[in-house]
Amino acid sequence: MNKTLLLIICDFLLLNLIHFTAWDNIDQDSSVPAAGGAETLGSGMGDPSQDLELVKLMLDQSEQEQVATQQKLVETEKTLGGVEEELGGVEEKLGNKERALGNAEKMNLAILSEYEQFKEAAQKEATENTEENQKLVEKVQIEWITNIFTK
Repeated sequence: MNKTLLLIICDFLLLNLIHFTAWDNIDQDSSVPAAGGAETLGSGMGDPSQDLELVKLMLDQSEQEQVATQQKLVETEKTLGGVEEELGGVEEKLGNKERALGNAEKMNLAILSEYEQFKEAAQKEATENTEENQKLVEKVQIEWITNIFTK
């Protein structure tokens, strides 16, 4: 075994022995026979009541943390509910606007189609009027020429 590792382990064991020794009970413990004698509570270790108090304190702290966490969870759930409600409203508005946009596009297409029909009809009528005007002009010219030559 490595000497450094052995030194670390021995140091750890020695520090634990020093820490957990009840120094104020050493004189009382030395009067008790080691072999076959009555075992005393807490000999060689710290006071169990202090350990129990520490455990109770830690339990109280963990319960307080749990209550605080539950309160945060409730607040977060309320906030989440509000955000989800707001999101639902926004999604509903978006759906309404998309439907309105679709309707507007349909109306635009219908108006454009109607415009194209009117434009074609107007062009056709303009062409017919131009042809009719041309025929009338030719007819008037012919009549005028015939009137000039017949006089």
